[in-house]
Amino acid sequence: MQSLQQRLNDFNHLFRTVARGDVIVLDYVPGKGTSVSINNELQGTVPGHDFNQALLKVWLGDEPADDDLKEAMLGTSQAE
Repeated sequence: MQSLQQRLNDFNHLFRTVARGDVIVLDYVPGKGTSVSINNELQGTVPGHDFNQALLKVWLGDEPADDDLKEAMLGTSQAE
């Protein structure tokens, strides 16, 4: 995690203007990194395949940060 800390800080700073209802798109491009777009506006890109893998693991791994969000992201939510 220590090797990812600065990039995690950079990633978090890309979300300064997020509000309820905003559409957030994370897109990984090999050799470039993980780009963050909010409402179709590119906010920035965080380099590194290792960063992208860590990000996916946090949200979609075996022990996600939020089980309900994982289910919703994967379309397996039981929400009404």
